[in-house]
Amino acid sequence: MFMNIEKTMMNLKQITAQPVFILGVAAMVGILGSVSCLSAQVQQDTSESSKSSAEPEDDAPIALIDPNQLPASAQPCREPVLVEVQYVIDGDTFHVRGATGEERIRTIGINTPELGYDGDPDDCYAQEAKLKLEELIAGKSIWLSFDETCTDPYDRTLAYVHTGTREGDFIQRRMLRQGYGWAYPFDDTPAFTDIFEEDQDLAQENGSGGWGDCGWY
Repeated sequence: MFMNIEKTMMNLKQITAQPVFILGVAAMVGILGSVSCLSAQVQQDTSESSKSSAEPEDDAPIALIDPNQLPASAQPCREPVLVEVQYVIDGDTFHVRGATGEERIRTIGINTPELGYDGDPDDCYAQEAKLKLEELIAGKSIWLSFDETCTDPYDRTLAYVHTGTREGDFIQRRMLRQGYGWAYPFDDTPAFTDIFEEDQDLAQENGSGGWGDCGWY
């Protein structure tokens, strides 16, 4: 009889111990799960941090760009300036406001078709060139860099135009390569004459823009 009582007591201890054991296992599983989630989050944060730190400087806000990285003449008449484009006049001329006031800008090294005034018709591809320049810079902040001469006989500021530091952000080159105008060199603004000629030749070979639609030659 005493043996049966003792056996019964042992069974009761095993039964009462099982919930404690199960609870302990569940708690351990929960802790391991939390550690796993935390580790995954840390890895994700580290990955995102590394990705963020690896972003090219070109993607930074334009105001944070180092102007020394912008294409410019070796002997510029002015230091690069950050300005806001007020409105576009045609494919190679626009109006800006900067720290020193308002200026009318004539892009260096490119000429685009003329808009018609006083009832005269537009030149072929004039509207397309204006619309393209508006798409690229209207209402935006841009950088201007300069060559040896700063103004033309019409008191317009002569400038190279940039929306960043990459090749595709150099507005003259983009316009020329896509056939919105042709190279227009002058002796007093020679810094990129050869490059602009190459961009024009590429557009001409591909029949891009006005080269194909208007039969420029």
